[in-house]
Amino acid sequence: MRLACLALGLLASLALDAETLPRDSQLSALLGKGELAALITAADGWMQRCRADASAADCYQAGWAHYLVASAHMAADRERAGASTAACGEALAMHRKDADLGVENEALLAGCYGLAIGLNPMKGMSLGPESARMLAQAQAAQPNNPRVIYFEAQRLKNTPKQWGGDPAKALQLAQQAKALDASAAKAGLPAWGSSELEALIRQLTPAQPAAD
Repeated sequence: MRLACLALGLLASLALDAETLPRDSQLSALLGKGELAALITAADGWMQRCRADASAADCYQAGWAHYLVASAHMAADRERAGASTAACGEALAMHRKDADLGVENEALLAGCYGLAIGLNPMKGMSLGPESARMLAQAQAAQPNNPRVIYFEAQRLKNTPKQWGGDPAKALQLAQQAKALDASAAKAGLPAWGSSELEALIRQLTPAQPAAD
């Protein structure tokens, strides 16, 4: 019995090995390929690591993975989306002041707030201004961070015009983030964003009239 427990513990530790879990753009690729079961497994694995060791890097990956899970299920499975939005907030709240990932955390947490508003528009009264404030602070701290700009573009895209939404400005920011993305790599910081920016730009670009 004891050997069986030890074996199960070893398997669990291997499953939670950060080297075996997809991260950053690998998580984006799972969403892009529609491999949602694998994405959910990865999100759960990162969340277990976050809760076990509470490192900023692991909790960021947990937040990002659950952001993607929630994004993928907003229409088809709102219960799953809500649970992942809550998990995203839980993971990121631990490290808002981290020296390396604080700005990244703030921007991603603002994105999670955006999903929470999408699930329950009444939350926009409180989370909307807070999300805008967090992104403004993140942009002031790192004005050339493409992921911070990406989340600001998402916020402007998804906010009603009467509350400050601006699709044209969102497209401008997304294009700016794309231009910055190629040269923004920095050791120790997350490395995702290219595919998300391409998708956002496609969504925001006005359709061209058909040729006669």
